[in-house]
Amino acid sequence: MAPFSRGRPVFLHPPVRNASDVADQLGCARFEDGSLRVDELAQTTVAGVFAAGDCCRRAAMPKAAGQIVIAAAQGAIAAIAIDQLLFLEELASS
Repeated sequence: MAPFSRGRPVFLHPPVRNASDVADQLGCARFEDGSLRVDELAQTTVAGVFAAGDCCRRAAMPKAAGQIVIAAAQGAIAAIAIDQLLFLEELASS
């Protein structure tokens, strides 16, 4: 049966391919599909390194989500997490 048959939705998920190897140079862990592993706050497996967008995903997501609204939300979450992390470090050093 043809993939675009009437009544059958088709969702395409192109493979993840990063244009930069910076995450690899830093030692960030990846999933089998090539996307970077991040936690709920968008932090990678390397302390202080955050990622957002379709280059990364949480363990609960089966594939990276290539949608602008998700990337923007991940970026906002990462920004808040970084801001709080820096604030707490500043408090600790005071």
